This record gives sequence, structure tokens and C-alpha cells, in this order.
Amino acid sequence: MSVSDKHPIGKENFFVFSRKCRIFALEMGRRQYAGMPVR
Repeated sequence: MSVSDKHPIGKENFFVFSRKCRIFALEMGRRQYAGMPVR
């Protein structure tokens, strides 16, 4: 096992985590602005 595997957030995991956060934020934004006029 490499050092990155031992750490909870490695370089690879960080990219996946950031991607998940981005997708989650986009989904929440869509639901939030669904009934509101987006400027």
C-alpha cells in the first residue's frame, strides 16, 4: 500500500472528493433555484 492509501484524503481521493462536492453543489443549486428566477 502506498502512503496516499493510508491517508484518508490522498491526491486521487481529493480530486474525486472535490468532484463529488461540485456535483452535489450543482444539484443543490438546481433544486434551490428550481422555483426562483436565476439572475
